[in-house]
Amino acid sequence: MCDQVLADVLTTAVLTIRHLAAHREIDCDQHAAALAIAEAALASNGTSEFVRRSFAPWARGQKAAGRLRGTVYRCAA
Repeated sequence: MCDQVLADVLTTAVLTIRHLAAHREIDCDQHAAALAIAEAALASNGTSEFVRRSFAPWARGQKAAGRLRGTVYRCAA
């Protein structure tokens, strides 16, 4: 249950950043912000399976994809 709550909170944080940026309420590097959230989650909850196996790798992938130009193809998981 702890991982589910953590997943809900982290997802809401990322969606809030995207929403505020889309409405031009904030101006930030969304990929870097997601990575910063993931790093903070790892620092405070490093034992969480969700953070270690799903959220942090996703955030790193988002940051890497943010540096690419054109279509980014991903294999199905």
